[in-house]
Amino acid sequence: MRALLRAIATGNPKLGYSSFFPVGAYVQTKEYGDAAVDWHVRLLAEFDKDVATYHAGLGPRAPAARLTGYSVDDSQAVWVLPGLEFNKGPYWRVYYSALTYAIGRQLGTISITTMISWRGQWYVVHLIGFNS
Repeated sequence: MRALLRAIATGNPKLGYSSFFPVGAYVQTKEYGDAAVDWHVRLLAEFDKDVATYHAGLGPRAPAARLTGYSVDDSQAVWVLPGLEFNKGPYWRVYYSALTYAIGRQLGTISITTMISWRGQWYVVHLIGFNS
């Protein structure tokens, strides 16, 4: 989550790639003909765009943002079986997690639409909504 906030605060999505669902995991779970291409062309491009959108929303003091917390509601996680969501392998998915931050005394929350658990770690898949 620190990496994700750093990416948003600076407007540099590459700083948050460690928080994003890994391409190797995506290839193993999705049944697309070329899942790696879909990951790069669609998912990662959407992540980059969403980081820029959140960065712009933080305003001129964005680089001063510091992480104050985050929440992933494990009780709302769903075990997604093969055949659903275009997947060939199962995974845990949760909607609407949150990252909280402070810029000086101003507190804020960044919503994370979708996260997938891979080998016990939650990763961002969609930051803002479900882009096509």
